[in-house]
Amino acid sequence: MSILPNDFKRITQRFIAGMIIAGLSLAFLGGCENNQTGYITKTFVSPSGEYQAEVVQVSLGATGGWSAVFFETDNGEPFPKEKEQNGADSICVEETDANWSADFDVRWTSDNEFIVIVGSEMMRYYDVTVDGDQYTLFEGLTIDNDKTVYHDRSIDGNTIEITATVYVHNNLDAPVSFIVRGFADNYGPRGIFDSRSVYILADKDLETGEGLVIGPNEDAPFEIKLTGTKESEETFGDDMPRSLYLRIVEIGTGDNLTLQMEGGLPRTFTSV
Repeated sequence: MSILPNDFKRITQRFIAGMIIAGLSLAFLGGCENNQTGYITKTFVSPSGEYQAEVVQVSLGATGGWSAVFFETDNGEPFPKEKEQNGADSICVEETDANWSADFDVRWTSDNEFIVIVGSEMMRYYDVTVDGDQYTLFEGLTIDNDKTVYHDRSIDGNTIEITATVYVHNNLDAPVSFIVRGFADNYGPRGIFDSRSVYILADKDLETGEGLVIGPNEDAPFEIKLTGTKESEETFGDDMPRSLYLRIVEIGTGDNLTLQMEGGLPRTFTSV
């Protein structure tokens, strides 16, 4: 198979852009590990008082930092409070690892189970069950990026449109409304040495023309159109985003509404 000059140029651009983004990710993101301490920004004590879930910010000095949900077990001493350091033996829920300023909402649903919602833009939902210093977890809504199929790409002025088929799995016992988000690579006036990204978003099911909704405990494909807007001096360089993400809008419906997003943050949140 031969590679045409334009193909080679594009492959080179994507490789360099990927290396730049990977380098930035390493510089600004840490890793969620146990026995790691930082400063607590929020605390959530279990109904029995046996556990405390807490949002912890861990500083990496000049390179930034990261945050995550940890939990601690009652050892006879008072739990640490907000603005104090988490205990050295606290357990990090590694799946909740996020950037320094990420928003978290936590709700205990039993003496040893809590729900975590991470972020306001790239919403992630987790159900965590703790047992001593161990935990098990499942994610509420997931997308299988390995199965994503990209179809048509069009550019009209500063607007890009990408149609795709995405595969979504709902692990919850309630319907979930969601949107799909991601990033498209584009370049500034200096080309590959001016790598940038533009948000792309889809909130409609192309087959029904309505919002994206998946039923309880369902696996389903969705036909979507991702759209984004660049600056006039920028050039789009990517019709295949590296990954797409789901942002939960609502969980449940009507009288059974569990969570509803308003203005990017959870405003209605009841136990399931």
